[in-house]
Amino acid sequence: MLRSTSIKIDSWKPVKLLARQSIKDKIVALSCDLKGDVAAIVSKSSLNIFTNRELLDNVSLKGSKEIHISGNAERILVLTSDTLLCYDYWGLIKWTYSGVDADSQFSVTADGNKIALSESNSLKILSRFGEVTWNSTFEDKILKCTFTPSKSLVVSTLSGLFLVEIDNEIVKLNSNFVASEISCSSEYMIVNSENSMIAFSYTGTELWKKEGMAVSDISFSNDGVKHVFLMDSKNLVCQDRNGDEIWVYRSKEELQGAHVLESGNMIGVYSNNVFHIVDNQGQQAWSYQAREKIVDFSFSNHGGDVIVVSDSKIHWFQNEGFLRASVDG
Repeated sequence: MLRSTSIKIDSWKPVKLLARQSIKDKIVALSCDLKGDVAAIVSKSSLNIFTNRELLDNVSLKGSKEIHISGNAERILVLTSDTLLCYDYWGLIKWTYSGVDADSQFSVTADGNKIALSESNSLKILSRFGEVTWNSTFEDKILKCTFTPSKSLVVSTLSGLFLVEIDNEIVKLNSNFVASEISCSSEYMIVNSENSMIAFSYTGTELWKKEGMAVSDISFSNDGVKHVFLMDSKNLVCQDRNGDEIWVYRSKEELQGAHVLESGNMIGVYSNNVFHIVDNQGQQAWSYQAREKIVDFSFSNHGGDVIVVSDSKIHWFQNEGFLRASVDG
């Protein structure tokens, strides 16, 4: 066990740092497939694809902002400042789409068959082959768009919240709330702005509301029964579906990037150079000192593999104690 890894709860032992590799330029983002076997990162100058912790390909690519690997690793989507590109597992381009600007963002369904892409106030739906299957123009600039588990699309603009249904009908949900972040479970969504968070049904009914706090990084577990988020930058909070607090993990340092495993048994979060794993009771299970600023992380769907990227390195962990406890449990 390396000294840089600290385990706080004995039942989580062992945690193994399996490999660590350096990247030539500053890392921007990470994505991995469901099993954690394939990981891809974009840096300021390249796309790097790894399989089973070995570098498979390095592709020259500048201006990358976001990356997404489909669950089966068939497609790797990269959004740059002027193009959406789709690569295969081997780093070969399958298609490109150039209807992109500096503020564009995209969202992908869980099966990877539908891609939503925004450009100013224009919204397009692309197939997995890069073909535009639907498009619409909103009155105001699109700030955020997120697919629901049922493949409808929630869109936030400067004039409110909208739902693009599966048949492409656009329904206005709320004209009084401008969302900076949208998180969707199967039955409801949580949206947040600078100082509030609201839960809405998919018909636009307000379920509950919390005000007077800065909220970010909302993610659901247990099919929407619970959710976690960062509050006022130094608190990791777990709530039930009614917005009632279950536990709070408090930090002296500012936290970033919180994400919970679907089972709810593991949450990842980081603060500057340190990556933390928190258990389902809000207790720190283990931490890792990366010795440089952490940029992103990802889990395999079973939680047995944890991948962390810092400014210039990618780190692979085997979460053996957690996986063993999950199987025994």
